[in-house]
Amino acid sequence: MSEFEKEHYQEIYSFLEQECRKITVDGFERKNTGWGERVFSVKKLENLKIVDYKTLIGKLKDLYFDTYNKLNPLINPT
Repeated sequence: MSEFEKEHYQEIYSFLEQECRKITVDGFERKNTGWGERVFSVKKLENLKIVDYKTLIGKLKDLYFDTYNKLNPLINPT
């Protein structure tokens, strides 16, 4: 972890947790495996090859950019 992450980890991970709960993609479910509800699992293993990974990855990518943009003023104050 960077020094920034160490100082702001609760804010970062709370934001990620909250925003991940809003993500829905057919074929996936969120599970709390000790890291909060930021783990997406395939609902049915027989659908492993046909679920829409591209949409899930796109939504997660957008979330990480949103997280950076939200916290950027803390990283680079003007």
